[in-house]
Amino acid sequence: MSIFEINMFNNIKVLELSSVLAGPAVGMFFAELGARVLKIENKISNGDITRNWRVTGEDPTAVSAYFSSVNYNKKYLLMDFTNPDQKKN
Repeated sequence: MSIFEINMFNNIKVLELSSVLAGPAVGMFFAELGARVLKIENKISNGDITRNWRVTGEDPTAVSAYFSSVNYNKKYLLMDFTNPDQKKN
């Protein structure tokens, strides 16, 4: 049995509130091991800044390769924390 067949965290839900490298990488590790990871991003600032950290040659309309490399296998939610209605949900 390979490590990819073992979903040791399949009963764990992770709420990720981080951006840039370290936090998203930890969330990715949990996701790789089977956890369900929900990444909450700031709607006012258009989400994680690394969505736009593109290198020359990347599609300007797509999410950056950098963002994709540490945020795959997650669900995303953009929230405006100044909006009381969004805090309720």
